[in-house]
Amino acid sequence: MKKIIIVMLLFFAFGNYSNAQCLCGTTASESRWDGIGFRINDDPINKYSCGYQLTVKTTAKITFVSGGYLCIDKAGCKAQISAKLMNGSTVVQNFTTFNFTEVLQFPSSGNYKLVLSAKCGKNTCKTCTYYFKVL
Repeated sequence: MKKIIIVMLLFFAFGNYSNAQCLCGTTASESRWDGIGFRINDDPINKYSCGYQLTVKTTAKITFVSGGYLCIDKAGCKAQISAKLMNGSTVVQNFTTFNFTEVLQFPSSGNYKLVLSAKCGKNTCKTCTYYFKVL
C-alpha cells in the first residue's frame, strides 16, 4: 500500500513532466527570437532585432524569409507563433499561424506595428515587435 501511495505521489508531482520542459526562457525578460529575416521589395535580405523601426513607402512589400522562436527544448517542443499587423489599436491583418514565409503590404500611410507572439507548450512567451512608419 505504501508503494502505491509513493507511486501516486510521484505521478502527481512529475506526471506533467513534458509540459514543464517546454519553456520560453530562463527569465521573463529573455528574448529567444531567432534570426528573423525579411526583405523589403527586391532589396537584399536583412536580419532585424525585435524593436527595430523601419520607414517604408505604401508600395513596399515586406517578405519574411527566416526566423522563429527557440523554446528551451528538453521535451521536443516547438514554438507556436502568431502575429498581428496593427495600425494604432486596430488589427489590420491577423496571422493565427506565422511561418516566416508571409508577405506584408500596407493599405495606407501611417504608423504600423507587427507583433509576433510565441507559445512554448502552455507558456506564453515575450513578444517581438517591429515598427513601420509608412509614407
